[in-house]
This record gives sequence, C-alpha cells and structure tokens, in this order.
Amino acid sequence: MTTISQALNGTLALVTVGRAIYEEVTNFMDVVQAEGGNGSNKKAWVLAAAKHLIVEAGKNWNQWETYISDFIDAAKSVYNSLKGILAP
Repeated sequence: MTTISQALNGTLALVTVGRAIYEEVTNFMDVVQAEGGNGSNKKAWVLAAAKHLIVEAGKNWNQWETYISDFIDAAKSVYNSLKGILAP
C-alpha cells in the first residue's frame, strides 16, 4: 500500500520554499491515516501538529495556515486517486 508521503514524493521534490515543513505534514498525515477516524478530525490533528512544528521553528503560523490547509486537501486528493488506481 502506498502512503501519503510516497504518493506526494515527486510533488514535494518540486517545492523550494518550506519543503521540510510540507514533508513533515505528509508524515503527520500518514500517522493519522494509520490511526483511523474521520476526515475532519484527522485534518484538525494534522493542522495542530503542523502549527506546533511551525511555531517551534520560529515561523508565523498565520502566514502558513492557509497554505498547509490547502496542501492537506490536495495531498489527500492525490493519495485517494492513487490508492484507487493501485487497489487490487
């Protein structure tokens, strides 16, 4: 089974600003994906983890929040599409 991190690996290679942050966000997404639960709770957990990461790095969460939220939605869409294609 492909993970969210694996599904987005090629896309993340193109990111030049904040790449490490986006890579960590995909790792957070993999953690909550493995735990189960519903989509909105998963996204809230990932956003909270990303906020902690960004604030700890001395960055302004308000500048990142929309980008991270949109990235989560797009990453999940790509992952679900690949999962459907790769399913037996």
